Amino acid sequence: MKKTIILFIALLLLCSISYANNIKIIVDNNEVVFSDESGIPFIDENGRTQVPFRATLEEYGAVVSWDAERNMALATKDGIEIGVPIGHKCIYKNGSEIVVDSGALIKEGRTYLPIRAVMEAFGCEVGWDQGLSAVSIHSTKHDTVTNTHENSHIGHHNYDANHVFYWTPNGKSYHSTSECTTLSRSTTIIEGTSDMIDSSHDDPCDKCVN
Repeated sequence: MKKTIILFIALLLLCSISYANNIKIIVDNNEVVFSDESGIPFIDENGRTQVPFRATLEEYGAVVSWDAERNMALATKDGIEIGVPIGHKCIYKNGSEIVVDSGALIKEGRTYLPIRAVMEAFGCEVGWDQGLSAVSIHSTKHDTVTNTHENSHIGHHNYDANHVFYWTPNGKSYHSTSECTTLSRSTTIIEGTSDMIDSSHDDPCDKCVN
């Protein structure tokens, strides 16, 4: 009986490792190609997806560099510079600190970054495509100030500025939880704070938004 339990646990661990190694990263409909040389995405202890810094950000079109003095990876695009210090639970956007729950790290000589936090700092929409087992990243081209004005009604609900909402690429509503029943059949779900919701998704869900 004990051998059976141990075998079952071992199989679960192998499945978890396989699942983590099979995560895909798709940037504007282009899948990022990873290899043993570039590094492979994995799930960290906080349940966050860590991805190889250079391969992912270069696919996004950013210029990447390394600041040895500050022990920090840098990515620059469209006038935005994101600094990702190693081992610290924060990133920097044009010098301003943003607190995150998982820091960047170095594994087997390669720099890995918490993908969602960094790409959202660039203004991207980041979601999970269940059907493809992929992190889906979409560049957003709307103006942040205009978008905040359009979505000022979201602040009337009982949510703080950092609350994460969910919506689908073709849906008209936003949701306060990814567990909303109206999202159950969706394969691609985008998540972000209220100022990332543009006018095509600005109807509050009548089932989950209070």
